[in-house]
Amino acid sequence: MRLPPPTKKRAPEIRALTGARGIPVLLIALFHYHEWYGYSGALWYDTIVSKGYIWVDFFFALSGFILFYAYGSRFGVGLKAEAIGAFLAARVSRIYPLQLATLLAVAILEIDRRTVGSRQLGVSFFDVPIFRGRTADTFLSNLFMVQAWGFHDDLSWNSPAWFVSVEFFLYLACPVLIWLMGARFGWRAGALGVASIAGLVVLARMSGSGLDMTYYHGMWRGLADFGIGLALGPLPRHPEQARGREAVTGDRPHAGADRRVGRGGGRSLLERSGPHGARPDGRGTDLRAGLRPGLR
Repeated sequence: MRLPPPTKKRAPEIRALTGARGIPVLLIALFHYHEWYGYSGALWYDTIVSKGYIWVDFFFALSGFILFYAYGSRFGVGLKAEAIGAFLAARVSRIYPLQLATLLAVAILEIDRRTVGSRQLGVSFFDVPIFRGRTADTFLSNLFMVQAWGFHDDLSWNSPAWFVSVEFFLYLACPVLIWLMGARFGWRAGALGVASIAGLVVLARMSGSGLDMTYYHGMWRGLADFGIGLALGPLPRHPEQARGREAVTGDRPHAGADRRVGRGGGRSLLERSGPHGARPDGRGTDLRAGLRPGLR
């Protein structure tokens, strides 16, 4: 039996995930503050806050989970240029305005620093010592959001925006990864999850600094976290799926409903939830794209 085509109705929001962002964001903010202004001296407090950068991994994994929840039924059954284009346009439009605004803000501060420095030192504007990581080539890489793709050996301009660069990379990889694992939880999703966990462990051991990877191995760190989130994405089922099944077959939904429909039934019932609606993790970049350096 063929299921009706997917509707444009959005998947219901998972409200628990919206609240789950609160504590990680707070810990990341405290980490930034103390990295800049120094720690308190209280061992229990400093031990927790000094590892605040680890919560970045939570956001990468959360991004994978939500993007599968929102787009898994679309990309899990096939890739179409139009759908990929719409996905990338929607995702990039969430992160690029802030990325561009903060980059230009830091550029204005750098111009001011050089102007003041040239007057104080009595040298040309261009002879003022370059601030670490603020060069023409790093400006271009930040402009195109590729600064954390391994091209540079330091954080640059708006330092915390390395996260945005990695997120952009993950958006590009997302449709293909979902297509490879399929629209339902199965052995391919499990394999992706195991491979992602193994990759994260290997990266942490080889980096020499644990998960503290940003401008160089940050994209691979993000990819491993993202893969874990994607692998978990097919697990939740929402009421729209059950109602869609009942409307098509007349059956009451039960635990074996998916197995009875089978692959011969066409697309996964998850596809009935339509495109994106779980409020993917675009807002989290607001805090992480501030002007303070040092997000790890």
